[in-house]
Amino acid sequence: MKEIKTEAMKNKQIIRLFLDFDGTLSDWLKGCCKVCDIDTEDKEIRDKLKTGIELQDLGSVSATEMWKKIEDIGSKWWEELEKLPWADKLVDFCKDFGEVCFLTSPGDMEKWPRNVPYAAHGKFIWGNRHFPSIPLIIAHKKHLCASPNTILIDDSEKKVKEFEKAGVN
Repeated sequence: MKEIKTEAMKNKQIIRLFLDFDGTLSDWLKGCCKVCDIDTEDKEIRDKLKTGIELQDLGSVSATEMWKKIEDIGSKWWEELEKLPWADKLVDFCKDFGEVCFLTSPGDMEKWPRNVPYAAHGKFIWGNRHFPSIPLIIAHKKHLCASPNTILIDDSEKKVKEFEKAGVN
């Protein structure tokens, strides 16, 4: 990253770093486990979760059931996600390299249409509660924010690749 900043400074370019919320700054997985009554204190479950296993593959709940439970709680579920232990350090680190902005998705409008407004509202509150000075963009298609001087920090490899592809000159 230092090379990127050095090159950008030579060319008097501003680097903009977009940070995702879920899985990057907020503990989305722990929130899902909690709403699905999955015991994250159980070592066997923790070990399985570290492998990237989907919650529905643990056999306790389907994706549809999980999203229904989240929907029933509404925006409060998103508002109350725990901040990940490294969140403050990551944000501060990124501030050293350029402008920081949050870029988060409200979810899939086709699959979970009732959850989208809850997620958008809850994420807005979450961002303002934990990082009130950082601007927030809520967008379904993060790659539309890409340009040659932008970086996306996201736990979704697919979204990062789309963003990188869109940001090329």
